[in-house]
Amino acid sequence: MLDVTGLDFVDSSAIRQLFGLVARLKERRQRVHVVSPAGSSVLRTLELVEFSRAASMHDTLDDAIAGLDDRSSN
Repeated sequence: MLDVTGLDFVDSSAIRQLFGLVARLKERRQRVHVVSPAGSSVLRTLELVEFSRAASMHDTLDDAIAGLDDRSSN
């Protein structure tokens, strides 16, 4: 689980790192859940690069924790 609620900005380098992390973990059959609050600039950036196609996105930590039990998520 990756909680980015404390971030105000991510650049292209950080986005590449995130996609790389997800790819490496998927090779190990592990899933990534990202917490980014609705309306945040980081969420908007992740939406623009369609990051939700790579990892499960959640508005709150509680939602992400609940998503850990969802076998159908990324």
